[in-house]
Amino acid sequence: MTSRAKSVLEQALELTADERADVASELLASLSTEPVEVPAWHREILEKRLADLAANPTGGRSWDAVLARLTRTSAGT
Repeated sequence: MTSRAKSVLEQALELTADERADVASELLASLSTEPVEVPAWHREILEKRLADLAANPTGGRSWDAVLARLTRTSAGT
């Protein structure tokens, strides 16, 4: 990160959470919307996961179950 970017970040971190969210939203919106090339290895992983899902559509966990597990893990329980 450049010194200029670090300076902007330091200033941004002094804002309220709502102000930081607004700044973050504007920064993300300002990025190019041109498509990004997905590497072949990433496509292979995605294709395997889609095939796994098609073969066993009920094999996953609900978001609530995943969130509960992450919450327990981060709490150290």
